[in-house]
Amino acid sequence: MNIYRIEKDGTGPYCFGSPIGRYLQDKHQNSARHPSPASDGIPWYVVEIYHYGFASLESMLEWFVDELEILKQHGFVVAIYACEVVEIGEKQVAFDRDESELVGEILL
Repeated sequence: MNIYRIEKDGTGPYCFGSPIGRYLQDKHQNSARHPSPASDGIPWYVVEIYHYGFASLESMLEWFVDELEILKQHGFVVAIYACEVVEIGEKQVAFDRDESELVGEILL
């Protein structure tokens, strides 16, 4: 399965080390369009060990529709991972990036 993930140098946009992590966390907190992994149906025991992405480009674009320009300005890309083990939520997926293969990138 291919997973589409917004990242910069392997770091997702919500990470504290991300240049816009706090902004996105504050903006998306308590948003029905941006549920937490647990609220999205991803089991709690994978929340800390997996990385997050989307099962389709459409899902990713729907999630980040208002932030694409700022993500682009901060150097984020869409990384495409091929992986076998995923936990699928309603809007997002969790996957083990260490067990996945980076198969491509798309510039925003």
